[in-house]
Amino acid sequence: MNRTKNHKVAFFSPHLEHIGETRSIPELAKCFAQKGWQVDLLEAWQEWHYLKDKKYNIKNVEIISLKGKVFRPILPRLAWLPKWLAFRIRVFLGGVSILPSLIHYLHYDCPDTLIVRMLPSVALLAKLVSNSETKMIISMGGWPRTSLLRKFLWRLLFSKADAITVPSENLIEIVRQIANVPEKKIFIIPDPVIYASIFKKAKEPVKFNWFKPGEPPVILGVGRLTRQKDFETLIKAFALVRKELPARLVILGEGEDRPKLERLAKDLGVSEDVYMPGFVDNPYKYMALASVFVLSSRWEGLVHSLVEALALGVPAIATDCPHGPKEILLNGKAGILVPVGDAEAMANAIVELLRNPKKSKQLVEEGVKSAIRFSVDASAQAYISLLERLL
Repeated sequence: MNRTKNHKVAFFSPHLEHIGETRSIPELAKCFAQKGWQVDLLEAWQEWHYLKDKKYNIKNVEIISLKGKVFRPILPRLAWLPKWLAFRIRVFLGGVSILPSLIHYLHYDCPDTLIVRMLPSVALLAKLVSNSETKMIISMGGWPRTSLLRKFLWRLLFSKADAITVPSENLIEIVRQIANVPEKKIFIIPDPVIYASIFKKAKEPVKFNWFKPGEPPVILGVGRLTRQKDFETLIKAFALVRKELPARLVILGEGEDRPKLERLAKDLGVSEDVYMPGFVDNPYKYMALASVFVLSSRWEGLVHSLVEALALGVPAIATDCPHGPKEILLNGKAGILVPVGDAEAMANAIVELLRNPKKSKQLVEEGVKSAIRFSVDASAQAYISLLERLL
């Protein structure tokens, strides 16, 4: 028997909005439990409350509430601030609100390992104050943007972490420079993106008429409607595609850029063929029926939606942005890479895939192979190997 199987591992990944963590962290926790570990899933703001429904089948995983506050009432008072800044103030205040409970948990429950995916500074501060012997792993899911505050906090606190994990090799140097930690503390572990329920959910029917047989091909984008995702370029590219052939565009996600994107679609004369339903519980059923998946981001880490699209056999196009898409698409072998912000190049790539089924098929075959690396089991095994080393 594995000597660490009966040890306790806790996951700390608080979030105020729907992101990749919403799906992947519970699956990773469940995988650990299936392998015989004691597992706690720490809940800051009731983000895991829905998992208590039996249909999610989260067995042998205990959800521990830290009873944090979300500070929704302060939003109207922050209306004069940029939305991104108001959001960060909410996250900061929310982080402060869960700090006492997290300190208490680490001191009295003292799990063997805490895997931290969000708010790492809060987790590290809690460990210092609690004087806990818990091993702490900071798991980086995306590309960290450099700022003076982040650099200060990371250099102050990250040296206290027992290990830092990144999903791809090209993030090692970035994290090392920002946090000023030795490279020997940084490990590559693939994100837990692909799991069985994705394929089950992909088979659910889509009632929307655009996805019925005989309709024009659907181009799909997924992500928060923010500057980072740059759906503005995708809509411009779609307008160029429409000049070449019939097509429709669906963008799944919500965010502050919605009014701007809706105006752009109207100004370009394509609003009747652009559908933005907001956040959806099951994006996979849309992915499975899409003709092309497009990632238009200005920057990314290891973006989950791109890996999911590849796993579901959808031909993909992505911007060659820092730092994840090129590695996911195997330098263009598993999908087409286009320059950031280049609507014409993006449109040409979309038209090429829609008109060239043979190339689409080749990319799909390579894409499925690429996506296998990011299965939840592969990720769990990599974490277990690291935990055994630390413990």
